[in-house]
Amino acid sequence: MKSHLFISNVRATVFLPFCPFNLDLASKLMPFFPGGVISASSDSPLMLGESMLPPQSWSIVSEGNVIRLIVQPQKLDIVCNTRIDYNDSESFWIDFVRIVKDVVEIFMDYKEESVTRIAIAPTLDFTDGPENWRIFIKRTFSGKKFADEEVDGGDFSQIFRVRESFADRYYRFNFLSKFYSSEQMIIKDGSQIIEESFRVEFDINTSPNHNYLFGKEDVKSFFDNARRYSDSFILHYFD
Repeated sequence: MKSHLFISNVRATVFLPFCPFNLDLASKLMPFFPGGVISASSDSPLMLGESMLPPQSWSIVSEGNVIRLIVQPQKLDIVCNTRIDYNDSESFWIDFVRIVKDVVEIFMDYKEESVTRIAIAPTLDFTDGPENWRIFIKRTFSGKKFADEEVDGGDFSQIFRVRESFADRYYRFNFLSKFYSSEQMIIKDGSQIIEESFRVEFDINTSPNHNYLFGKEDVKSFFDNARRYSDSFILHYFD
């Protein structure tokens, strides 16, 4: 079944006090987002006297939206969009992890504060067709029948709380999975048709804990292990 999985995107997240936008910081980040466009937003303008405060979030989006950085209060996300066979993703993981570690280090050097949570979140497309998707769902989420019928679709989520290691220490992790289908409009043979798609989202993160304070080497170690965490969870479902 692994042969029918394609990575759609991967998100890396670190929880770090907000870094307001400034040109010096942005200039250090731009090389990681080729052709990048910077944007900033705030739900409503914030004023201090007659001066406008910095925006409450900002982002850098590479040309073609291949990779983007989203800086928000208390966290930053690095998201890479792709379309790559899960079984042929080793070089993708190497490149993505390298970028994530370098970008996060820039922010940690700028803030000089610890990270409090870390996450890796791959999203996969299931391409083996609707019938095999339903077989998979029934096998994975088997339960009671309703009106003498088995489950046929819908959204399904699971969470496991486990001990995992990085930087020579064990921590409590949340392993979350979400399975769902949706309909989308596509162009096929010159005509618009509605096609059902099937997707699995994984989110692997350190549990909230006021004792968890991660330095730069801890963060690097987490992301060095990110593919191992992801693979173990993916293979739990798709062996």
